Amino acid sequence: MGLIIGDENATQGMTKAIYDKIRQVMEPIDGTSEEQMTDIRSSWKKLSFAIAHGVVSHIKSNMEIKKIKTIDKVSVQGTTGTATPSAHSHTVAIAAEDADLEFIETNYQAGQGHVE
Repeated sequence: MGLIIGDENATQGMTKAIYDKIRQVMEPIDGTSEEQMTDIRSSWKKLSFAIAHGVVSHIKSNMEIKKIKTIDKVSVQGTTGTATPSAHSHTVAIAAEDADLEFIETNYQAGQGHVE
């Protein structure tokens, strides 16, 4: 899953997760009317968006990827022929396979392009 900031209305992404947690922790507020809570929630949504935007932007700009290993199957096949200096030629077929070839990811180009 990609890192999704969300929107100022806190309907998706990290903004929604932060806003939902703020409401869970902060509500109810004793002695506060529903009209006041509407204004407070609006402020929490803006705060949630600001936090999510800062966190996701910082991670995308500064993340370092290290020691990630993947294993995959690689197959190589090829066919070629010999030159014909005489009246006949020979065909050579090459097939190779490695079922557990290990690849190691690096922080290529200072981490750019790894995280969306």
